[in-house]
Amino acid sequence: MLGFHDETKQNQSTKLSESLESGFGFMGDSAKCSTLWHLERNFGVKPENFAEKPDELIEGLRQIFGAGTPMIERRLIIKVCSDFDIDDRGMTDLKKVIELARGRHNA
Repeated sequence: MLGFHDETKQNQSTKLSESLESGFGFMGDSAKCSTLWHLERNFGVKPENFAEKPDELIEGLRQIFGAGTPMIERRLIIKVCSDFDIDDRGMTDLKKVIELARGRHNA
């Protein structure tokens, strides 16, 4: 049985994973689905565990998109910052944004 703190943490992680997944929406449905499929198949990261596996998510994006990765990351940063009321000005590190959204302000 999860305690209140554990449930809150799990809900926050679920909300963050959903935010990241919806952040791919700018690509259109086909490209989004293809990207999510490749991330799961080749990098072992599913949308529901994006928040717990930021390194795998980011590495997968780099392998899939190469030089285009910063643009994808920026769109995800904007989405997460919007959903979690974080000021996105100057934010360029997706992992740091994920950690901030998870409540790790010392990351």
